[in-house]
Parts: sequence; C-alpha cells; structure tokens
Amino acid sequence: MPMDLQLQGCRVINPGSVGQPRDGDWRASYAIIDDGEVTIHRVEYDVQETIRDMQNAGIPDEMVNKARLVLESGGNPVGK
Repeated sequence: MPMDLQLQGCRVINPGSVGQPRDGDWRASYAIIDDGEVTIHRVEYDVQETIRDMQNAGIPDEMVNKARLVLESGGNPVGK
C-alpha cells in the first residue's frame, strides 16, 4: 500500500505496486521524491492486456484467475 510515514524516527516510503494492489485502487502506483518531498502518483494501464499476456506466457489458469481478481478489483483493502 502506498505510504509516506515516520516510524520510530525513521521515514518509511512505500510507492505501492503495479501488480499487487492492496488498497482498492487498481491503477499502478509510484512515488516521486524531489528535494525530500514525496508525492504518490497513480497511472492507469490496460489490465485486460496484462491478463492476456499472462495467459499467452503459459501461466496456469488458476494463477491467472487469482491475479485477475486482484488486478481488476485493486486487491483487498486492509481492514475492509
């Protein structure tokens, strides 16, 4: 999950994920750090093309179907 927080005196920056979203937002997530300032950004991408690429790569249907659920829904938000 994308975050920028202080934890016991240490800054923790997690830009998030492209293929394993966990916060309910299916878009790719990344962070930009500029002069100590962190901004989290989201970018749409073709999820269906990604799923087709997985199928064409010979990934077993069971794994593709599990990935499809996560990619299309944005994963399972923590605490929801």
